[in-house]
Amino acid sequence: MNFFRNRRIFLFHDRGGLVENDIRTAFLSMRCPVETYTFQPKNIYNHQGHSIDGRDLFNRIESFQPDLVMGINGNCCDAEGVLSDYYREKGIPVAVWYVDKPYLKEFQGNRYRPENTAFFFIDRFYTRWLKQKQNYPFVYHLPLGTNLYTESIDAAAPYRQDLSFVGRSNLNKIERILSHLADKDADYLRKMAGWIDRVGQTYQETPLVDPYEMMNGSVLRAQGLPPYPDEEYEFLVNQLVEELVSHKKRAEILNTVASFNLRIFGDRRWKELLPEETVIAPDDPTTEFPFSYGSVALQETYRQTRINLNITRYQVRTGVNQRVFDVPASGGFLLTDFREEIPELFEIDREIVCYNDPEEAHDKITYYLAHPEERNRIFTAARKRILQEHTYPHRMDRLLQSVEAIRKEVHQTS
Repeated sequence: MNFFRNRRIFLFHDRGGLVENDIRTAFLSMRCPVETYTFQPKNIYNHQGHSIDGRDLFNRIESFQPDLVMGINGNCCDAEGVLSDYYREKGIPVAVWYVDKPYLKEFQGNRYRPENTAFFFIDRFYTRWLKQKQNYPFVYHLPLGTNLYTESIDAAAPYRQDLSFVGRSNLNKIERILSHLADKDADYLRKMAGWIDRVGQTYQETPLVDPYEMMNGSVLRAQGLPPYPDEEYEFLVNQLVEELVSHKKRAEILNTVASFNLRIFGDRRWKELLPEETVIAPDDPTTEFPFSYGSVALQETYRQTRINLNITRYQVRTGVNQRVFDVPASGGFLLTDFREEIPELFEIDREIVCYNDPEEAHDKITYYLAHPEERNRIFTAARKRILQEHTYPHRMDRLLQSVEAIRKEVHQTS
């Protein structure tokens, strides 16, 4: 990874962004200077944020003279395309890494300039979509990674629970979305309720269909439904479907395996669905986890659990979430729902164990609780693979290789 030493990275950083911290740490470990532009973007995702101060931003960029501008989930570009125009005029390549589900409508306006922008997705579903639907030449698949590891782990650490799940119930977010939709137009929400239920059922049965394509304006017209009141309403309805289906999936699986001395580390709303003693949650109802991401407490939870259960949200279609890397890197055994891309990352049953439905999860928990030697062998092999291939420095090295190839291609054709 020394080839890219001294590449200067201008990184857009959301104040709440966790992945950005991992990315910055990775670049610094690669001896790449990093300038962070920290702000809370104001857009349809976040109405309490702030608009970008263009004059301050341009001064910062021109002072730093970056080799690359990088943003997460599109936060380095504005809807009107002013920033993309600026990067193009200055000859600065741009890397946009979507580490969550992208809102597909973003790619139909002026937000991006494809001739100098490389798009990276953790999920091949969206890579394929963008290549098929839009004229973007530089589109790549880049899975998540981890920095949540140490050089050695305490093999003698005691187990505190047989089975654990670290994750949200999504109920708080569902209620916030419903409340916001009702405040904007309660009558429209009532008219859409039946269609939202139908789309959610279809989405649950065929998750490789995106709600956006089942609920856009042309589909509503074909169904005899009125158009969305505005763009924000359309976005929130799409988000609502994602949250409802993900909640249903998690609740179904957790109820199926609750008898295995299960402990849920998440928000208090889980207590509405499972026995109270099952849930370990913060006292503050607005806080969703009893510990922060990357903390020693989180790593100890993974390490001190015989089986860490992973339940991927529906918004990740073919790829994997952060826990697939974090749990083994921390020294814990992982049981995860099968995803299409897992065989590219790990050897199944040697480095990772998967289930396809709640009943199979139940059966595999029974088996692996009774076979500790196999658990130890599998998570040790997974941890070795992660440290060799799946850390954030590995990911950033791959990203820079792709950007370098784009730079050469553009130079040859100009």
